[in-house]
Amino acid sequence: MDWVQMIKFTVSILLLMLILYVSTRVFCGYWLFTSEAGVRLFITALIAVLLIPAFESVINIGISGMGFVITFFIMMVATRFIIVEDTASDRDWVDAILITVLSLIIIYVINVLVPILPLL
Repeated sequence: MDWVQMIKFTVSILLLMLILYVSTRVFCGYWLFTSEAGVRLFITALIAVLLIPAFESVINIGISGMGFVITFFIMMVATRFIIVEDTASDRDWVDAILITVLSLIIIYVINVLVPILPLL
């Protein structure tokens, strides 16, 4: 891994941590960022950046659209057991689903806007 790939990897983890932080705080209610919350966000972002592309490449061999379902499921389970576990919410699975949906929408919007930005 050269330094350009390392920078892209680091930026993608930091950006995903920010997206997860905003999504979590929108649905779970408090805006305090502690070191424990940072570690939880980092672990979830690391899972998303490392494992999801691996699962998508394996699943997309013959089944179209299944990669997105696997991505959503992995993000939802990771969000539920790593991030939402820390919150004082009584709707753990609902919060995990909403956080995952909002995070994936933001990621999709960023992926659409990035190629367009140099043209503006």
